[in-house]
Amino acid sequence: MNRKNKTAKLKTVLIVLLVCLFCGVKSRASETPGRPLPVTPEDKLHFILSQLKKADAQLTSFVADFKETRIFLYSPEPEVAEGKIYFKKPGQVRWDYYPPGEKHIVLTPTKGWLYLPEIKQVQLINLKGERKLSSLPIGLSGPAPDFEKNYHIRLIEEEGETTEEKRYILELTPVSGSEVAAVYTRLLLSLSERRWLPADRIELLEVAGDKSIIELSGISLNTKLSSKLFKFDVPKDVEIIDHTPKQPPSET
Repeated sequence: MNRKNKTAKLKTVLIVLLVCLFCGVKSRASETPGRPLPVTPEDKLHFILSQLKKADAQLTSFVADFKETRIFLYSPEPEVAEGKIYFKKPGQVRWDYYPPGEKHIVLTPTKGWLYLPEIKQVQLINLKGERKLSSLPIGLSGPAPDFEKNYHIRLIEEEGETTEEKRYILELTPVSGSEVAAVYTRLLLSLSERRWLPADRIELLEVAGDKSIIELSGISLNTKLSSKLFKFDVPKDVEIIDHTPKQPPSET
């Protein structure tokens, strides 16, 4: 796979995983009436991360509407797409983008499909072992990795006075030398103390200067989802571009 395709693949996988990063249920700790939030920035950050990890452990699935805005460094016009996302553990994600620019992304723990109906093209993506992508924060299957080791995390902003309106913005800077750091300079995650999860806004700033903003709404947590949603049948009469690694010929 050439560098351009590899970068595009990384962007697709990273955006999908980050949307699922903090999409869990309200943690039990946050439901304790009158629980004071720690005072120092370090204590606040530790408390927030602990709530996110607990919530991720409770998550089984979700459905949500999304809005994705791409802002380009050398273009005055942003590119906006909307659609619906489905997530089910372990490691199953489906994105349906509405027209114009219709496309469908289906990911499992080992492989993925990108379907572009307007040009009748399907791209096959190998995801086996993709957890190595800088050990992405809280993956889509199994226990959450210690993502603090792979990102420099900082609480950069908080606003609001009451629990109903209190919000926090976390900044995640990929560790230097990682594959993610080659594409993104930092990630901004917006969280609400009222419910903690899911993050309703994720901002990804690219090395090249472009920016992606993903916003979720209409979220339904732990919904029963059919496994058929995450099985992709390749349509007839489409071009297939296979990015999966080829097996070397066996020696006889």
